[in-house]
Amino acid sequence: MRIRVEGKIFQCHRLVLASTCEFFDSMFRGNFKESSQDNEITLFDIDAVSFEIILEFVYLGRRPNVDQNNVYGLLRSSDF
Repeated sequence: MRIRVEGKIFQCHRLVLASTCEFFDSMFRGNFKESSQDNEITLFDIDAVSFEIILEFVYLGRRPNVDQNNVYGLLRSSDF
């Protein structure tokens, strides 16, 4: 599936996202329109840089490189 964040497209796997993140698990298994969408969903409450860092952690186990440029976005997205 594709996830669009700030116009940038990320190729992801539902199972990976749902198994690592309660937000996506609820979204995909709940009574939301995203639970039946197979193509693309758009996220609005996260910036693309933070989402990419999170995906690197989820898929690769890579520890995020947190600096003064991304700390606020990562902190906001930590609630995912």
